[in-house]
Amino acid sequence: MSASRPLQLAVALAFAGPVAAQFMPFGTGCPGSVGVPELLRAQLRGTATIQTTNLSQTGLAALLVGPQRYPSGLDLGAIGAPGCDLYVASIAALPMIVLSNQGLVGLPISSMPPCLEFYVQTAAVDFGANPLGVVMSNAASIMLDPVAEVVRHNASPTIFGDETLLDIPSINARPGALALFTGTWNGFNNWSNTALRYDELLQRWGIVNQGGAQILGPVGYHVFLPNSGATQFVVTADAGNTQFNLVRIDHPSCNGQPDAMVFANQVVNPGGGPIVYNDSPIGVYYDGSHWTVFNEDTNAMPLGASFNVVVADEHLATSQPAFVHHVTAATASGNRSRLDHPELNDNPDARIILTRRWAGQYEDQQYDTFYTNDRWHVRHHAGGLMNPGDAFNVLISESTPRRIQVVRVANAANTTGQSMRLDLPVVDGDPDARMFVTQHWSPGSEPGVYNAHPIGVFYSPSAARWYVFNEDVAPMPLGASFNVFVPNSAATTLVTQASSSNTTGNVTRIDHPGLNGRPDVLPLVTQLWNPGGISPGVYNDVPVGVWFDGTHWNVFREDQTAMPLGAAFNVLVPDERLDASSRVLRHRATAGNTTNHITRLDHPDLNGKPFLLLQVTQSWDHGVYNNHPIGVYYAGDQWRIFNQDFANMPVDASFHVLVGENCQ
Repeated sequence: MSASRPLQLAVALAFAGPVAAQFMPFGTGCPGSVGVPELLRAQLRGTATIQTTNLSQTGLAALLVGPQRYPSGLDLGAIGAPGCDLYVASIAALPMIVLSNQGLVGLPISSMPPCLEFYVQTAAVDFGANPLGVVMSNAASIMLDPVAEVVRHNASPTIFGDETLLDIPSINARPGALALFTGTWNGFNNWSNTALRYDELLQRWGIVNQGGAQILGPVGYHVFLPNSGATQFVVTADAGNTQFNLVRIDHPSCNGQPDAMVFANQVVNPGGGPIVYNDSPIGVYYDGSHWTVFNEDTNAMPLGASFNVVVADEHLATSQPAFVHHVTAATASGNRSRLDHPELNDNPDARIILTRRWAGQYEDQQYDTFYTNDRWHVRHHAGGLMNPGDAFNVLISESTPRRIQVVRVANAANTTGQSMRLDLPVVDGDPDARMFVTQHWSPGSEPGVYNAHPIGVFYSPSAARWYVFNEDVAPMPLGASFNVFVPNSAATTLVTQASSSNTTGNVTRIDHPGLNGRPDVLPLVTQLWNPGGISPGVYNDVPVGVWFDGTHWNVFREDQTAMPLGAAFNVLVPDERLDASSRVLRHRATAGNTTNHITRLDHPDLNGKPFLLLQVTQSWDHGVYNNHPIGVYYAGDQWRIFNQDFANMPVDASFHVLVGENCQ
């Protein structure tokens, strides 16, 4: 971080709730008497403190906060501040305390609803800067999201005998916090069996050698902190759940689930309680009804031994899903096995958590990860050969945002004719980005506005921006709102385009190995006017849906007229590469859940969660057409799908519903 940058965002990571935030700066500041403000990228969590440097000593400064932004800025030159732009349509101004040219203001993001996006910018009085006497910083968007964290820890500066202390603000002074860790090799070995231990005096967690051996080198670790909504718990060995070298995990998330992705680490004093060591390497094993934690050296499991357990299910909000790595003759070399995964290959910044998974043989060894020759590997500490047939549960998490999920509302500044500019900094300038949109009536406190027109997206090379538009070129009404979803970079997406070889009548075939022969994989589609940003595009001015014909999924026109050649569609394949916090549900309109033009969604992952941002695609699962533009809205504790033109929703109309972040 350069000291020459005059504006810094400091984060007070006093953990106060499940909410984290992604911080994305944009725009430029204007010069004041002590410098030009600039916001730096930061990761926010819990209660945030915004720090602004290079302010004059007038003591008058404020953080502007608002739900919308002016992408190009509003020029303040006409009122006496040349070169200054206002980027935030503010609804609040939070006063700053200014001392020694630095301003501080608290931002209570932990009390805000998850999945909210808003904008901030600093304004400060500076009489010597310009005739108006006001300077502006650049701005930033803040997107609240209950994400998981993975922290890189280097033991070197924090070794105290047999322990390396972790100084992670979100778990400091929290003896009830739950974490996982995996070693990452940097040239130094730590041969001991390790565990987490809480130091009541220092109020810090640490990684300890259970046999008491001193940590000798600057070994490294990846430390994983699950989001608060994740399936996470502590298992403690007692007389009722322990037999020989096994302790049973009894939890509904994984009971009877042989394919569950279970991760476990030893913790010698959960909650800061009495210390019980278990100086053995561990793994997880499914016994036919329950998952268990077992000692690899077959030593008896001591009563009181405890384990942090995380189940990588739909509630785990992290950047990538988990997968099983099977060691084969092709991947094994000496004491290591090569991990081959698109999110790991050529990615030295990936962060990995491992748990050994029983595959028929014991391995009385500790293991870690290391990166070489553009690939990550799992490695035995002590140098023993890596045996083909071994298996490891692997969880990948990266520090970058895993996906974008926001609401965009048409207003006078972003709307022209039939189109609304989306303003998504992460994909601005990227004509190959894949995105999905669904109309959302009355998000939050916004007044509901109907838009009874089929919609699509297009890319403008001249503006380097993405737009949502009405396919029938009808004017976009101000106040129309859209859920916008850009999947994580690892997700399986494609563009399918109607041609003479894949199109018959009103149907064009989707040909993808992740969908072919898979009626259980539920795709979502959004119309795309100009793939790659190449114009002219092709309009398709009727609602569309998807249909499985026995071998392939297809996109079809709901009015049963011919599909225009060249019509294109973004397609999402919701497989294991999709963000682990996202999943797709089927919904069928029935006489019991449908009234007039509305069908009600009744699902535990949806009920009572108004801050979810749903994506919906019509499906011909039950042979019923619904030739009407649709949208979603939330009322009375439940989500609903509705026809924008008030036409009756037919019984047996079917939908694929992507549920985004499980905000709670």
